[in-house]
Amino acid sequence: CVIAAAKESLTLTRGCNMLFVDQAWRPGDNDQMIERISRISQTRACLIMLMQADHILDRHVNQLCWRKQGIIDAALPMDTIG
Repeated sequence: CVIAAAKESLTLTRGCNMLFVDQAWRPGDNDQMIERISRISQTRACLIMLMQADHILDRHVNQLCWRKQGIIDAALPMDTIG
């Protein structure tokens, strides 16, 4: 999925597998795409995979995304999320 378009307008009625080929720079956009596939009415287990090439740029971008998510998680109490 193209995150910029699908995070706001994609409605999945049968999907339960997701492959992230490219992550967004903002962790919230990635989280919103994951919520699209693991919606409340989902009755099947969801499989969410992240593809990462064995390249320094892909590793760097993924590390930045994980670091940003860590900062967000540390700044917000868990009971306010969701």
